[in-house]
Amino acid sequence: MRRSHAALLAVLVVVAMPTAGSAQSSPETIACFTHFFEYVGAVGRGDLEAAETFWRPADRRAAHRLGITHPHEMLLKIDSDSPLWRIQPGLADSTADVKYGPAMRTEAGPLAGTYTLMLRVYEGARRLRKQYLFLPDDQGGYRLASRARYVAEQGPATSGRHVTVFERRPGRPWTLPPHLLENLDAAVAGMADHLGMSPERRATLEKEKLHYLLAAPGVVEYLAGAPTVGVADLQVDMVITHHPYHVHELAHLLINVWLEEVPLYTLPLLQEGLATHLGGRWGRAPRVLARVGRTSLRTGVVTLDELLTRRDFHGASADLTYAPAGVFAGYLLDAFGADGLRRAYLACSGSLDEVDAWSADEVAARIAGAVGEDWTELVAGFERRLEVDAAARTLAPTPAEAALEGPITTLAMQHLQLEAAEGRDRVRLRLHAEDGPARAAVLFGGGDGPGGENPLLAEQVPGRPYRGETHVLILTPQEAKLYDLRTRTLIGLHSEGFWPGDEYAVDAGATLRLDVAPGVLPPLEAAILLPLSR
Repeated sequence: MRRSHAALLAVLVVVAMPTAGSAQSSPETIACFTHFFEYVGAVGRGDLEAAETFWRPADRRAAHRLGITHPHEMLLKIDSDSPLWRIQPGLADSTADVKYGPAMRTEAGPLAGTYTLMLRVYEGARRLRKQYLFLPDDQGGYRLASRARYVAEQGPATSGRHVTVFERRPGRPWTLPPHLLENLDAAVAGMADHLGMSPERRATLEKEKLHYLLAAPGVVEYLAGAPTVGVADLQVDMVITHHPYHVHELAHLLINVWLEEVPLYTLPLLQEGLATHLGGRWGRAPRVLARVGRTSLRTGVVTLDELLTRRDFHGASADLTYAPAGVFAGYLLDAFGADGLRRAYLACSGSLDEVDAWSADEVAARIAGAVGEDWTELVAGFERRLEVDAAARTLAPTPAEAALEGPITTLAMQHLQLEAAEGRDRVRLRLHAEDGPARAAVLFGGGDGPGGENPLLAEQVPGRPYRGETHVLILTPQEAKLYDLRTRTLIGLHSEGFWPGDEYAVDAGATLRLDVAPGVLPPLEAAILLPLSR
């Protein structure tokens, strides 16, 4: 039997405020619980103006700074991830199944020394929860506060043109990875260009900036509520991550800046697809995932129909869905322009119940109607595009009949020799090992001095200290991988298991032949060839 909201509160007040002097109670915990009790009352009445006053003014300003709104939604942006809004009608008529309290002092972790309270909402078999944070205000009371912003405020910050980076890595000095702000700013500017962002929205972005919390993995996990590399906090438009170049999550924030007005929920085909098209994912650049996605769709590993509904998309592994969805979002942008993509994105957005209920046919109709093209014709155009493989593949096997032509640079180390010829449209590489399968790393750029830590280089070339190198090319008979060490991102990939051929590895793997797109690698004369263990 469900308890009414009022009856449940009466029970919880007793739990939160036991006998005076009890170890479970203090003036602070009572004040925090009372504050939350009154906040829930304002939410239940639908009084958003009053409800917003229960939050710290600084957090309210942060939530509104970029002008992003969720029209037709009964909620506060600063608290838009709360399950309270799903049960708001039930709060008003006392039918909601909700529990919260008691307020408690947090003794350890990123919020140590503060007071928190856990909200729990029950929807049938679903159990939804959110931890709320309370901070003292200047009137002797407490206000609700953004956990992410509170953590960010505990460390130093520095701003670039588009991004402000906060660091929260306890025990580490304030030494950001080299070129971090420059890289993030460049990524945001490139994505804004790709979306055709208006001058007005660009001006707002430059003034207010996207926020980027670079934190220790444990802090990220605590704030996200699960193990993850990073997440986008849409309440205060902040990326929370332990990766120095988490562009996929920045893309989620930037898309909302571009749209300005957007419903709270969007079909993952476009929400995750567009973020993948713009920012890549899993430390892989967009063009790498685009090639993976095209191949997956062409070979039937996944079909467009299997990506349309929210249920089907989330029912499959992200390894199968994100890259193909990125290809489709990119096609909509290329074929129908930024305005067409905007219409399609908004047509696939709505309340959670709406988005969750759309069938595949309804999704197809919504997208087709938004761009003004029959769905059958749209799919036919998309399939034709898939037949055109990546026009600018970063890495590709050298055609069997091709020879090294032009000036040749030679690098040698132990049993390995690398020859490279720079042509007009390709850098042609040939690696040969004298005593078995060829396995090597080619390091580009950098100097002889220490370059700090670089976990990616440590993983790919164990035992090699990082000295500021910009790229590493890993060559084995199974695959060729090109990494940008500055952003710790895979920017080129050829996998013999995914794109099999008889041109890359020959002579039982003793010779590897590869073409690299121009302008990707620094001068080969400064490169270093290193053998990899077999």
